[in-house]
Amino acid sequence: PHHAIEALAEKVGAGLIVVGASEGGALHRAFLGSTADRVIRKASCPVFVVRSNTTFPPSRVVVPVDLSPVSAGALRFGATLLREAWGGKLVDVETLFVLNPLEVEGSLQFTPDQIERFAAEELGRFVQQNAPALTIARQVLIGYPREEILREMEERRTDLAILGTHGRSGFERMMIGSIASQVLQRARCNVLVVPPALVMEEAEREASADWHFVSDEAPVEVGR
Repeated sequence: PHHAIEALAEKVGAGLIVVGASEGGALHRAFLGSTADRVIRKASCPVFVVRSNTTFPPSRVVVPVDLSPVSAGALRFGATLLREAWGGKLVDVETLFVLNPLEVEGSLQFTPDQIERFAAEELGRFVQQNAPALTIARQVLIGYPREEILREMEERRTDLAILGTHGRSGFERMMIGSIASQVLQRARCNVLVVPPALVMEEAEREASADWHFVSDEAPVEVGR
């Protein structure tokens, strides 16, 4: 089915694919994969994955980002869809940036508090640049992305998650994993996945945000 869906989407020039999420057991998904999971790996347009018994239009939205051009494209697409297609009548929209604890604790130049503050400042600029027309809350958490994203979605009772995917596949996907795929499988809400093909040209013109050194403060030697 996923081959037929992708071929049809290419033929008609689809701007969005809507599929139902597999709601079978984890064992079924691990060995066979779901149609939705396979479609998001190869589709050249965004994929909206819908679960049963979810709120629509959404009133609580979470947009996990990593400050890369791909996630910038996902945020822009999501903001446009929320504003134009769904009227922007939302109770709550939040961008979420997760800092890996190894990055925070392993810095020799800045304290954890400094790194967290730099990340919050860069996230603010990132949101303002890519979604200036929407009022969006910003959250920086420390932890491992998959667990923190899913926990935040549960706590906020999220109706929709919007993610960019780097389109990994095959052996690389098996070894590194895909946050979008993992969130798709475990999330209880609808998920909008935006592929890199949508923003590839723009991504090539832009450099990824580098929040590690965004500060005019003097480095602090950790331990003092």
